[in-house]
Amino acid sequence: MKDSLALIQHVLSPSRETRMQELHWQKSSFSGGPQGACLHVAITPDGTLRLRESDTPDTVLGTDPAALDGLLHHVRVQER
Repeated sequence: MKDSLALIQHVLSPSRETRMQELHWQKSSFSGGPQGACLHVAITPDGTLRLRESDTPDTVLGTDPAALDGLLHHVRVQER
């Protein structure tokens, strides 16, 4: 679990949000519950990931693929 907490490396400041709008955001295949809340994912030119929710698009989280993979693995194991 400790490695999974590395997922959230930083929350990007509002001044960087404008550049985040230029990324190609994709809706996660895990999105679309009854409330319509969606998780959007984008990859930056340097290969890091950006995540945001449709409800709060100004809050953008940054992570790397390995940290996200660790978190998802942990969640899947806990569901069993």
